[in-house]
Amino acid sequence: MEKADHIVKFVILGDLAVGKTTFAKRICDPSFNPNSSCLPTCCAEFQQIRLDIPDGSTADVQLWDLEGKCEKTATTNMCMRGAHGVILMYDITQPDSFLSLSRWMQLVNHYTDEKFLGPKFMLAIVANKTDVFDFLKNKHVQVEDGCAVCDKYELPYVSLSASTSSLEQLTAHLLGWTVQAVEHSIAESETRKSREGAAVPLDGRSLLDESFTALDTDSTGCFFSCLKRYVDWQLANDSDEHGCFG
Repeated sequence: MEKADHIVKFVILGDLAVGKTTFAKRICDPSFNPNSSCLPTCCAEFQQIRLDIPDGSTADVQLWDLEGKCEKTATTNMCMRGAHGVILMYDITQPDSFLSLSRWMQLVNHYTDEKFLGPKFMLAIVANKTDVFDFLKNKHVQVEDGCAVCDKYELPYVSLSASTSSLEQLTAHLLGWTVQAVEHSIAESETRKSREGAAVPLDGRSLLDESFTALDTDSTGCFFSCLKRYVDWQLANDSDEHGCFG
C-alpha cells in the first residue's frame, strides 16, 4: 500500500460505556459485529482507516479510544501527544455522561500546549445511542440541551448511533472532521514556515513520524503493543522532535 498523504490522529473521550469503542470499530473494522458487546477499554486502543479527501489526497486516520476515566495519566499523555483533534462522546440515555462533558473539556484544555494538541485542533461533541431512546422513562438527554452545549463551543450538533447508523453516515462524520484537521495542520505549517523563515514539512508538528506510526498491514492495535513500539522507536531514534508521542 502506498504511503498516505496525511496521517491524522483523533482521540475519543467520554465516560465508560458511552459507545466509543463501538464507534471506532464500526468504521475501521469490517469484521466487527455492532450487535456484540464490547469489553471496557483498558488504558487505550486504536483503530485505523484510510480515507479519500475531497481534494484528491489520502489520509490514514487513527482513532485512539481512551478508557472512560477523566484523569491525567501517562496513558492520557501518550494518547493526546501529537493528536490533531478530540471527539467527545456522551450517551443520550445516561444524563451523567452528558454532565461529565464539562470535566472532559477541562481535561482537553489541559492539553492545548504545543507538546500535545496545540492551540488549534479539531473538536467534535457527539450524542450517541439515538437508537435506544427511552421515551417512557424520559431519561434521555434532550436535543435542546445537546445543542446548547455545542453552541457554547460553536460546534454543530452531531447525533448518531454507533450501532445502527449506516456506515456511510459514520464515515461521513469522520471524513468531515479529518478535512478540518488537515486544514488546521496545513495552516499551522504555513504559520510556522513564515515565522521561522525555513522550509517546514506540510504536516508540521502534528503529522506523525512514519517510522513509528505508519501501520503497513494491521489497522488495529492494543495499548501495550503500541507502547512497546513507541519505546523501541524512541530508543532507535534518540529524538522526539517529530515523533507521534514526542
